[in-house]
Order: sequence, then C-alpha cells, then structure tokens
Amino acid sequence: MGGKGFFGKGVHAKFVRANLPAHTEIRIRMKFYAVASWDNEVFYTAADGKIVYAKKSWWKKTNVGNLCGSSWADNFYTVDVTFKHSSQFLALDFWSTIN
Repeated sequence: MGGKGFFGKGVHAKFVRANLPAHTEIRIRMKFYAVASWDNEVFYTAADGKIVYAKKSWWKKTNVGNLCGSSWADNFYTVDVTFKHSSQFLALDFWSTIN
C-alpha cells in the first residue's frame, strides 16, 4: 500500500467471502509492500469490522527497489496472523494512514 496516488490515506481494499465451510479460525498470510514514504504510518487489517493486525512501518534503507520513483526506498513485510472465526461470512478490510 502507499505510493503517490495509490492506496493513500482513506483508501480501503476489501475482500469478502460467503458460505465458508465450518471452521474455528482464519489465517492470513501475505506480503505487505510499503511503497514510498512510510514514516510512522500504520497498515491495518480488520476482519468483520475488528482490527486483527496493525503494523507501524518506518523508512529504512533496503534493496527492495523504488516502485513509485520517489526518493524513498520501498520495503516489504511478511504478514502472518491467525484469529478466532467461525462465521460462514468473512469480510476483510485493508487500509493505512499513509499521507
């Protein structure tokens, strides 16, 4: 998330599934790419309206690249979160405070 003109503050990415089989928990595994100037901004993941993951990101020099062409280097993190869930419906919401 992030980058000039894409997934900035106030933008949400959503994923919804219905008719899930019986289960007691959900595991989310993904790569989170912090593009551009992540200087103390936060990336959030919510499930059914409840925050299940939050990561404050900060700029650090990496060799990941520079996707948006700014003077800030990009970073990535592995997200791996498991939470209790038993509903047949799941609504995931992803957003950040990047400005």
